[in-house]
Amino acid sequence: MSTPLYGRIKEQIRVDYLQVPEESRQIPSERELQEQYQVSRPTISKALTVLATEGALVRQQRRGNFATVPQREPVVRASATSRQIGYVAPLAGEELIQRCFRGIDRIAHRRGYQVLMGNAGNSVEHEREAVRDLIASGVCGLVITPVPRRRETVVNDYLTSEVSEVPFVLADTGLPQHGGLQVLFDNRRLGYAMTEWLIKEGHSRIALLSYTGEVLHTPLAARFEGYRDALRDFGIVEDNNILVGRFDTALDHDVALNQYLDQWQGLKEPPTAIIAPEDTLAVELVTLLKSRGVRVPEDMRVVGFDNRSTARYFDPPIPTSAPDFERLGETACDLLLESIESPVVHPRTVVLDVPLLIRRAVSVPAERNGTHANHGVLSFR
Repeated sequence: MSTPLYGRIKEQIRVDYLQVPEESRQIPSERELQEQYQVSRPTISKALTVLATEGALVRQQRRGNFATVPQREPVVRASATSRQIGYVAPLAGEELIQRCFRGIDRIAHRRGYQVLMGNAGNSVEHEREAVRDLIASGVCGLVITPVPRRRETVVNDYLTSEVSEVPFVLADTGLPQHGGLQVLFDNRRLGYAMTEWLIKEGHSRIALLSYTGEVLHTPLAARFEGYRDALRDFGIVEDNNILVGRFDTALDHDVALNQYLDQWQGLKEPPTAIIAPEDTLAVELVTLLKSRGVRVPEDMRVVGFDNRSTARYFDPPIPTSAPDFERLGETACDLLLESIESPVVHPRTVVLDVPLLIRRAVSVPAERNGTHANHGVLSFR
């Protein structure tokens, strides 16, 4: 694998500023280094981050970057015995990713490893770059939550060819084509359970929202299969063209959601329930429905997934699911460390159960305002 640009800049910074006799000498700012080397700010930032990981400098918030010790010889990058692992995921600060990271970090810390985080944004190319960066910095293994792939990119996916120099485990959104070690939630069973619950609540016209079919989003695809299975098992005729809506996440949500609501409410037999891809979109749907004068849940039941904080205290309460992302991270880290420390580990997929979390509005004393949610967890182990 060729040395990435940030790696070459890193070594040039070492030569220009770190091979000096003065201890704790401050080096130029990122902006100054960017102008000096004529590269992008992210490239400079990555180079400095790796130097900090190697112990060549200390990054102090609001003060700058300082050489820690005289650097007369290049620092050898961390080896596979450095007891550092990496976690690469879309949108590193996102709620579910942070839950997974806590699980990874808990197991890693218990076993004497340090976890370095790589942010893939929402781009497969950025994900690949973050993986390369962490491998170059010396991690001895990786947990990766893959960015959802478009169909045309799967054939030449770097995950099937370029990451093999270190062990890795895919968490939550890996594709069957990726193979190897994976940890997934049982989303097909979850989609079935949510649809079954709605049917038993009296709904026979159930709409489902998902993302565009060009994106291979493993959890959503599995829930869709579970939805179809439940409709079939309960003898409900499925109409993909009318009651299944798909939209691109790059589009304005309000526009896309309003288009489907217009379509569905205009039907001779409109749906009485909508399954949203996740809780945030469920909240958006409820807000739009209420602005149209639709009573929720009396006229339309809306459900989501993932037990996100944005919907936890929303009124009216939104039924959801309760995936244990910390357990997902723990399981993925256990698999990774087993792969690192054992001579032979066979490819396998670990599937974790997900219970429903049914929230209902309940009555409160007259002297108190508002409604409270009564939470009921329905496990389907």
